[in-house]
Amino acid sequence: MDEKENNQWGYLSSPGAKAFRDATLTGRNGAIFKEDNTLYLLITPYHNSFKRDTYLEVKNKDKTNAYRITEFDNQSTNGVSYLSLEPIAKKDQSAAPEKTEESTAEEFFWFGGGS
Repeated sequence: MDEKENNQWGYLSSPGAKAFRDATLTGRNGAIFKEDNTLYLLITPYHNSFKRDTYLEVKNKDKTNAYRITEFDNQSTNGVSYLSLEPIAKKDQSAAPEKTEESTAEEFFWFGGGS
């Protein structure tokens, strides 16, 4: 999703919520991808910019978790996106430190590509 923020609601179920997932994905139309029982499922309003391997943060009250989209289905139900999510480490999206006159080359070694 091009590293920009997109706020919208959704329903997130954990891998242990197999009954919910089965009831949701085996409806009249069914989903067009095979669901992995170790992944999370996010049901959200349709959004056309979901892609595989996209970094996604899900916020619930004061807690934020990070996920990678492994599969998505925008076709089974009009207006709905089904996403399979794999939990991953949260990215540090803070700005890089500014280089000052007192800074040493060792402090910014990795910012320069390691050379």
